[in-house]
Amino acid sequence: MGKSERDRERYLRETALNKRLERYRQMEKRLLGEWSKQVLAQGYETYYHQPLGPLLPSQLERTVDVKDMKLLDVYRPYCDLLAIGERDVLIVECAIRFKSDHVGKLLGYGHLFRLTPDFADVQDLPLRLIAVAAMYDSLSFFMCQHYGIEPFMFRPWWLEEYLRSLEFRKQRPNRQMLHYLPTIGSKTPLEYSI
Repeated sequence: MGKSERDRERYLRETALNKRLERYRQMEKRLLGEWSKQVLAQGYETYYHQPLGPLLPSQLERTVDVKDMKLLDVYRPYCDLLAIGERDVLIVECAIRFKSDHVGKLLGYGHLFRLTPDFADVQDLPLRLIAVAAMYDSLSFFMCQHYGIEPFMFRPWWLEEYLRSLEFRKQRPNRQMLHYLPTIGSKTPLEYSI
């Protein structure tokens, strides 16, 4: 196999992976949109993909106008949904498979919200952190309860087919883990039949 063939195969694998990741992101966006439409009350002002946190003083010194300020937003973390009501503020993190690192993100967003100058007038309102997901593992669910994050299970009908396709992936062994399995004689443990 020549170098150009290997490059072509690698390109095709990366393209396929990027398409799967893009589909996953689109489904998460749709999941968040439907959740906010069905669950949130009418009194909330919503901001999708909202940057949180202060701008650094070194960035502010070089900033000339509002357009430059918007360009600096790419250096701040984004929450999936920020909803501001009359009595409370909601920060929502949405994922199809909610993992423990999402809990850390939500806790960080809660802290950064208090430092965001754009929302100084509503920073005194009670803050609720909400985790919207179609699937939780036991660790992330426990962590949500421990840190006061409200877990919200949301499975619309169109997501079931996608979740069934994820079940098929669980049946295959993880290729990365095969490299780390200890060998018994000349065979790995997966090659022995039970």
